[in-house]
Amino acid sequence: MSDIINGLATVSLGMILLCLSLLGIRPDLRARLPLVLVLSLVGLILLPAALPHTLAPNILPFGLWAHLALAPALWLYVAALTADTPFALRKHHLRHALIPVFGLIVPALTLLLPLPVREAMLMRGEAVNEPWALGLAVMAFGLILLWIGQSSVYIWQIERRLSTYRKRLRDVYANTDGRELRWLSLVTALIGGLWGLLLLSTAIEAMGATSPVPASALYLPAFLGIWALAVFGLSQRPGFEGRYAEAADASATQAQAKYSRSALTEPQAQRIAARLDKAMQDQQLYLDPTLSLPALSKRVGISANNISQTLNGHLNETFFEYINRWRAEAARPLLMETDKTVLEIALEVGFNSKSAFYSAFRRATGTTPTACRKAG
Repeated sequence: MSDIINGLATVSLGMILLCLSLLGIRPDLRARLPLVLVLSLVGLILLPAALPHTLAPNILPFGLWAHLALAPALWLYVAALTADTPFALRKHHLRHALIPVFGLIVPALTLLLPLPVREAMLMRGEAVNEPWALGLAVMAFGLILLWIGQSSVYIWQIERRLSTYRKRLRDVYANTDGRELRWLSLVTALIGGLWGLLLLSTAIEAMGATSPVPASALYLPAFLGIWALAVFGLSQRPGFEGRYAEAADASATQAQAKYSRSALTEPQAQRIAARLDKAMQDQQLYLDPTLSLPALSKRVGISANNISQTLNGHLNETFFEYINRWRAEAARPLLMETDKTVLEIALEVGFNSKSAFYSAFRRATGTTPTACRKAG
């Protein structure tokens, strides 16, 4: 079993080193700086399993600290991918470092213990009847309790931010493929499950019993999480990256807009809705797969804010739903009157994928493309 654990840890560390090397040569490293931190912390957690036993006692004390720092680092990575402006570390981010900095006290003091004492405590799990060692054990237990609460809060905040971000995407983009970060939700859930197994195993062993959770059950999810970060994290770009300039312009006038704008009246919203419908009908703007709210605003000469107010307040639709409704209606006659494949039709009317077409078509028409074709 130890050979399996060492093998998984070694392969995982190899992936991490490769990812860090590739991230280091990317020109947009600033946007991926939190990912560098996440991978480095995971590597620190796994490192003792791949080291000789003579070196492991010097690294193990920092494992708990790495756990304390991992959730804030993951939150920063999510914040970087979902931000309206380019990511940069700012003063308000320092609050996420408070608990990890506090957590450095225990590993720093642990390194002051004699090596035989550290080996007994960390490698063999033996109780050491020395006041200094007992005090550190109590402090470490307190950090574990702190880590449980901290991790729960961060996982909740991450999922909340991702949910809000996906809703905002639909107000800006007609196609959200590659932007929704579903894979990151799965990685977060995987990390949460891994921490749950680790807690269960630690609690059982603390009571003097043998944990039913094999060590390989902890390393395998870690390996899968690292693989997902390597595959998706290296290629994932921030969701709003294409509209950073528009967001910067909007933030520059935000204070003035807050007081100068008022809710549209019903007649105004009706006129804007009519202009939007006419532009869709005459210019077929929905056929552009990259169409976004700022781009539509420029094409029709109506502010993005007024378009958004009209869609959400007057038509009860997001930008995503409005554009895809037009696309679905354009696809209907093609399905009923031509022999083109569903994928060909989806791409022709502005969708990026067959799955997105099926979902939007069903939402807009109440039926599937296949059923529509059969009915025709």
